Amino acid sequence: MKTICTYLFCMGCLVFLGCGKRQSEQDSPSSALVLEQKTPPLKMKAKKLAENLKEEFNEIKTMAESGDAEAQFQLAKMYGEGRGVEKDFGEFIIWMRKSAEQKNPKAQFQLALQLKKGIWTPKYENELSDLFEASKVGLRKLAEAGDSEAQVSLGAIYTEAGGVEQDYKEAFKWYRKASEKGNHRAQTALGMAYARGQGVEQDYEQAIKWYRKAADQGSPMAQYTLGGMFAKGHGVEQNFQEAAKWWRKAAEQNLPFAYYSLGVMYLTAQGVQKDYKTAFDYISSAAEHNLPVAQYQLASMYSKGIGVKENDREAVRWLNVAAENGFEPAKEQLANIKKNSN
Repeated sequence: MKTICTYLFCMGCLVFLGCGKRQSEQDSPSSALVLEQKTPPLKMKAKKLAENLKEEFNEIKTMAESGDAEAQFQLAKMYGEGRGVEKDFGEFIIWMRKSAEQKNPKAQFQLALQLKKGIWTPKYENELSDLFEASKVGLRKLAEAGDSEAQVSLGAIYTEAGGVEQDYKEAFKWYRKASEKGNHRAQTALGMAYARGQGVEQDYEQAIKWYRKAADQGSPMAQYTLGGMFAKGHGVEQNFQEAAKWWRKAAEQNLPFAYYSLGVMYLTAQGVQKDYKTAFDYISSAAEHNLPVAQYQLASMYSKGIGVKENDREAVRWLNVAAENGFEPAKEQLANIKKNSN
C-alpha cells in the first residue's frame, strides 16, 4: 500500500504546482455565480452582520411565500450562499424553481445552470434547453436596462453556450458592463476572461486588477484565483506568501479549493513552514467538502501516516470516495490494489 500511495502524494503536489490544469482554470466563470458567500473583514462586526442578514432573510422569505418571483429568486440565493440561513441546496432548488416557473429569467438561468451541471437536480435535457432559451430573452431585456445580475448571467450564457452560439466577445461585453457597476461575480468572470484570453487579448495584469477588485469585496472565488496568480507568477512576481494570504481568506469562507491548496502548501513548505498536521486538517476539510483531488490526497496521507496515524482502512475508504466522485487516478489505484491483492 505504501508504494502504491507514493503516487497519490506526488499527484496532489503536481496539481498544486501547476503541472496539471488547476481546478480554478477548469471551472467556467459562471461556476462562481451561485455558491459564493461574503463575510465581514472584521470579526467584531460578525454578530451584528448575522443579525442584519437574519432579519433580511425573514423579510425576503415572507415576500417569497406570498408569491413574489424576485423575492423567491433572492431567497434561493440566500439558501445557496448561506446568507442569513444555513446553506441548503435543496431549498435553493425549490425556491429557484418557484421563481423560474413565474418566468423570472434570472431564476430560469440559474436553474438551467444547475441542470446542465447535473448538480443537486436530475439532468433533463429538454427542460435545460427550454430554460436557457426562455432566460436568454428575458435576461437580455434586463441587461439592456442595466440590471448587473442579468448582465453577468447573460455573459455566462454566452460563455457556456447555453442555448446560444458560444461567443466570448459578447460574454466579455456583458461582464465588463456588470463589473463597472461593482458586481463581484462579474469582476471575477472578467478577470478569468483576461487570464484566458477569452473575448479579449490575454492580459494577466488586467486579470489581477479585476480579481483584486472582487477579492476586496470578499468574493472567495476571486480570492482563491488571485492567490493562484501569485503562486504561478502570472501578472505579478511569484510570491507564495501572498498566495497563502489570499487562499487563507478564501478558506475562511469554506471554499474547498482553498482548503486543498493551503494543505498542499503546508505539505511542500511553499510560502509557509512545513506542518503535516495543519496540512492534514486543511486537506481533510477539502475532502469533506467533496473535492475529489483532496479525497485522493487524503488517502495518501492515511496510507503514509502523514499528519495522522497510519490507517490503511481509511486510505482505501477515501480512495473509494474519490473514485465514486469520478476521479480517474483513484479508480486506477483501486484497480491496482485489487490486482495486487489477488
